[in-house]
Amino acid sequence: MWFVIQVLRGTVMEYPISAQERRNLLAECGQILRKVQGAVSSDTAEEPLRKLAALKKLYEEHLPILPLSRCPFTGQVLYRSIDPYGIDGYWWDYHNPVRLLTFLPSMFLSFTGALQLLGPVEETEFLCIPGPGVPFVIPDMLSGTSVKAVIYQLKIGTHTGYPLLYFADSASAGIPPVNDWGTDHWNYSDLTGGIHWNTSVDMEDECDFDLVPYLKSRNLLWISPDDRTMTLHSGLSGCPYVDLKGEKMIQRIQYGKVWTS
Repeated sequence: MWFVIQVLRGTVMEYPISAQERRNLLAECGQILRKVQGAVSSDTAEEPLRKLAALKKLYEEHLPILPLSRCPFTGQVLYRSIDPYGIDGYWWDYHNPVRLLTFLPSMFLSFTGALQLLGPVEETEFLCIPGPGVPFVIPDMLSGTSVKAVIYQLKIGTHTGYPLLYFADSASAGIPPVNDWGTDHWNYSDLTGGIHWNTSVDMEDECDFDLVPYLKSRNLLWISPDDRTMTLHSGLSGCPYVDLKGEKMIQRIQYGKVWTS
């Protein structure tokens, strides 16, 4: 929780776990998983499972918390925990993501994204679904003037990630969020601070890769790649995310294999 407190105070500890420490931790998790898979009974698997849970907790607590967007309505920077070292980390586990929940601006609506795969694909026992390979928007979420989206770019290991976040003003209550980037659900908090989750159906035909109309209407804003000041830009001129080449179907990755439905 120390990292969350630092974020709320305006200080961000970037990369609190080193790449080598992360590799060692994931390697140890892999060894324990193999022990669990080879266990002859639930009793012999109990202790390895406890160790695995403790290591995943350590991973969660030391994930980097990075600026990923800025709210167009309030100007507040949005920070999220993320694993920028590669998609073999448990943050990218589609069904059971390990993510530290951080404070979200009041007008935050949804967190989606795309990932352009560059170089060798990591080996994962879990299923990873990082979205298509180029940025997209969901038209239904931008059908009115009360919702705006913001696109950004950062490195995820050897790959290029495009987090795209949606923000809504108070008049947009009732717009259903979509699943968080790379997972099969989305989290939300109630008025008392309790954390809950829900799920939506991932529909590939809902993705629109032609960003030009949304940039022209100012419903889609952008932040320059790797700009840690998170300066918002609007309009088509100078936008680096237009007409990018890449996979436009949702990518699925497991055991070093990539496929699309």
